[in-house]
Amino acid sequence: MRIHHYGWVPAGLVGTLALLLVACGGAESSETLAGGAQTLSAPVTQDRSEAAARPVANSSAKPDAELTARALAQAEVQAEQADPSQPLENLQPDSVASKSAYVSGAVVRKAAAVGIPAYRFYNASTGAHFYTISPSERDTLGSTVASPFSLEGPAFWVASASSPGLSPVHRFFNAQTGVHFYTISEAERAKTVATLPQFTYEGVAYYASQVAGAGLVPFYRFFVPGKGFHFYTASESEKNRIQANQSATYSYEGIGYYVLEGGAEATAAGSDTGSMMPAVNTARIPLGSTGSAVEQARATSETPAPGGGVGAFRTECDFSHMSFDDPIVYPGQAGRSHLHAFFGNTGTNANSTASSIANTGNSTCRGGILNRSAYWVPAMIDTRDGSPVKPQTANFYYKTGYGGVVPSSVQSMPAGLRMIAGDAKNASPGGQYQSMPFGYSCHTNSGTSMEGRSIPNCPTGAELWQTVNFPQCWDGVNLDSPDHKSHMAYPTGRGCPASHPVPLPEITFNIVYMITQTNAASNWRLASDNYSSALPGGYSGHGDWFNGWRPEAMGAFVRGCDQAALDCHSHLLGDGRAIF
Repeated sequence: MRIHHYGWVPAGLVGTLALLLVACGGAESSETLAGGAQTLSAPVTQDRSEAAARPVANSSAKPDAELTARALAQAEVQAEQADPSQPLENLQPDSVASKSAYVSGAVVRKAAAVGIPAYRFYNASTGAHFYTISPSERDTLGSTVASPFSLEGPAFWVASASSPGLSPVHRFFNAQTGVHFYTISEAERAKTVATLPQFTYEGVAYYASQVAGAGLVPFYRFFVPGKGFHFYTASESEKNRIQANQSATYSYEGIGYYVLEGGAEATAAGSDTGSMMPAVNTARIPLGSTGSAVEQARATSETPAPGGGVGAFRTECDFSHMSFDDPIVYPGQAGRSHLHAFFGNTGTNANSTASSIANTGNSTCRGGILNRSAYWVPAMIDTRDGSPVKPQTANFYYKTGYGGVVPSSVQSMPAGLRMIAGDAKNASPGGQYQSMPFGYSCHTNSGTSMEGRSIPNCPTGAELWQTVNFPQCWDGVNLDSPDHKSHMAYPTGRGCPASHPVPLPEITFNIVYMITQTNAASNWRLASDNYSSALPGGYSGHGDWFNGWRPEAMGAFVRGCDQAALDCHSHLLGDGRAIF
């Protein structure tokens, strides 16, 4: 387990780094913190990791955690006594809302407009973790610091500005240890200023909650007496591991405050945000294809083959790009997701909409911009050095004739349809197919082998396929749903269920990775694998699809391939045209 508290920052980089850091470590400058407060300390002029490593002469001189515990208890009482009929908009800044506003999730929903992720880095040279809510700092550390930082992904969320029901979190810098300290307690802030001269108050870092509620998770606080600084985590499992294995070193002080739940698709409903996801070295994110800006189809005399009762259209798409975006799960929230690998529409990002997907962007798929659909999956990460693995290619199937669905009954996907298959929170090989419609396999000239639910250690020269099967029964009304799944359903074996009566082509993703080194895949995990590394990687397999087909092109292969129960291979539209 890697638990350290201070990320070394090269002195030459200090001037470029933003100052909104969480947990411990970082650099000082005169940049503005949340709420407009200015930092007060001088720029770093030495390797702070040395300061963090030194024992502290007077480790008992520390902030008073009991004041924070009292503050949280008093806030809970105030929330219970507050008028639940008072609109959140009428609250005084930084005041406590009614308990019902927290329990209902109203406080968190209000804060979503100013929500911002805290990113977690691992420093391989010191074994430290480093956190920042600054996207520019995240990108700078990941791309220009040659080593030692590896980005592990979004760790948790806070509010970047005042929001009803949330309170300011105060930030101090401890000159003795070179480590930052955070408190939500006004009393602890005042006592620290008055009695601990080694702590320099730097202002409001961000906003969080003193009251528990829906969409909020505890931010746990430890003190390390031997080093004289604090350690923080929003991960329940990390807290439990520290208490079980390192209680002699880490003194648990309780909940410091509550942060916003989320930070990654894999943990949107949990409290272990980013805690066990593989580290990502953003400097090693591979470049993809720039795609085509034109339609790519031509007349052909080749005709589809008999399908044996199954209609099949396929297309091949090159890898486009990787990013920490998910326009379906986190629309408009750049950087909030775990790392994804994208195919198809080259312009896909957090701000993509049905209109932008359908009308803008190049395409890396056969057919060019006849198919601007966006396809994405969690990136594959080589855990040896945090490098994202570049996909060789991807094959996307649009087929029918399975699960009792009659080929002639399928319809074209409606414009703007989007969906997710699989469960990014899954952490085991068991479960219902609807939660685990994915698999992995090895492909060589000798055939297919090592099929299963976890990433196999395919031999050198083989292709490793990551497969995701999507539901094909639509409710006929909704282009999306709150969980991005409920508007779709899998066939029952007798066709589509009555609740989802409209059959569409079944989409299957086959993402292909080349194995070029012996035992390479034994070190691979999905960016969304948020569970113990002692278990095989890949259990969080899932995929996202956003329709961007030209309606006439999709209509052609639905009629000429799927409804006709013919095999159009990976290039025929079924109307006398071939895509290339």
